[in-house]
Amino acid sequence: TRYRPPQGSSVWKLVTELPNYKPGEDKCYGLACICSNTIKYDPPLLFDITADPGERNPVSYKNNKHLQDIVNKISAATAEHKKSVGTPESRMTFFKLLWRPWFQPCCNFPSCTCSDPVYKDFVDE
Repeated sequence: TRYRPPQGSSVWKLVTELPNYKPGEDKCYGLACICSNTIKYDPPLLFDITADPGERNPVSYKNNKHLQDIVNKISAATAEHKKSVGTPESRMTFFKLLWRPWFQPCCNFPSCTCSDPVYKDFVDE
């Protein structure tokens, strides 16, 4: 979660969890990063992304009241946001997975086959 206080020029980012990348790599494998395969940070990591845009050096806020206040504000706003967001409708239901021909391009009705020169390398003729 990012936060920019009204005073000052710093932008703060609080990180509570990150993907569990393979050592030395910053990427997920497969179709996406799996949410259950994350590293959870307690206490969270705080970054000043104005001074450290690569997020390489977390800022220690343990004995700093000003930074602790920032962490508390970010945590409270994140918790409030999570409560306000409902559970999304599943995209994997039977009716969502059905083919919908009206969403497909139709270049030469009624056979509806399309030959776009942009995709000529991907089509077997």
